[in-house]
Amino acid sequence: MAAICCLENGHVEMAGVDGKKERKVEGPDGGYAWIVAIAACVINFIMAGLGRISGILFVAFIELFGVDRRSASMPFSVRSSARNLLGEFSRQSNSNRNL
Repeated sequence: MAAICCLENGHVEMAGVDGKKERKVEGPDGGYAWIVAIAACVINFIMAGLGRISGILFVAFIELFGVDRRSASMPFSVRSSARNLLGEFSRQSNSNRNL
């Protein structure tokens, strides 16, 4: 039977009954994991916000740049397509890591 001890720096030590260390394992939320999680949250808020105000920006693009409806809708179509199509690559990269 092994005893598990969590240290202050995020590492985990496992010691056997005799007190010898067996191995060290770093926790999954160490390092920059929280920064990456916060950045992903901010990016999702921005992308969701752009999806919600696309109708307002569509009219502004027509008036500001003097373009037709087809040209004004192109950035929104590309954003929506990229968000939907790139999700598959994200899923495949996570499955390669056995998550």
